[in-house]
Amino acid sequence: MPRIEYPTEYSVQLRWDERGLLAQYVVRSQIVGGKLNRWAVALQVRRRDGRFRDVVRYDDWHGPLHRHRAGFPPGKPDPMKPPPGVSPIRYAVGDILINADVFLAVAQKDDELEVEDDEST
Repeated sequence: MPRIEYPTEYSVQLRWDERGLLAQYVVRSQIVGGKLNRWAVALQVRRRDGRFRDVVRYDDWHGPLHRHRAGFPPGKPDPMKPPPGVSPIRYAVGDILINADVFLAVAQKDDELEVEDDEST
């Protein structure tokens, strides 16, 4: 199955080390007919080879808002429910910012951790 393509993406840099950018979060969106069709928010960490990989991803592709975590432990996504009046995207970004230290500590211990891509159906 092909990987989901998100034509719109922006990133916010979060953490640096002596080699440069270490972590960022990325908001991806797909607009169809002027409406938001699909979105994802991911925390990305730089691997030793310099490539960035998603270690935590939030989306609503398989139903309500949920979080995919690589190695935290892996498995079924964690369902999440934003408070009334809070957009799921804003809630996902807030969860990344609150938990970034934990996610980064785990990701830096294992350079191979990466959330599997969602696939388009």
